[in-house]
Amino acid sequence: IRPNPVTDGNLIIRLPQSDAESLSIEEHKAKAKVLALYPGTTCLYPALVISPPSKRKKTNDYLVKFSDDEVPSRTCSAKYLVASPDFFA
Repeated sequence: IRPNPVTDGNLIIRLPQSDAESLSIEEHKAKAKVLALYPGTTCLYPALVISPPSKRKKTNDYLVKFSDDEVPSRTCSAKYLVASPDFFA
């Protein structure tokens, strides 16, 4: 057992601090593969963007479809959604 585990920095995904920061970086387009916060959890799960905030009225949330989810779509705040890394493809 290693006393001080080391993590490769390339495997760490930084989350935006706010919706505004997330939307200022880049809006994920419809059909983009992302990792998004599953409702009621603290975990990011693979999802597909159905509708970005710019296509939705009165909200900065994305509409996403989570992999293996029976619910057709769910909302996710922009600050809890990031591009899916290549190793999840």
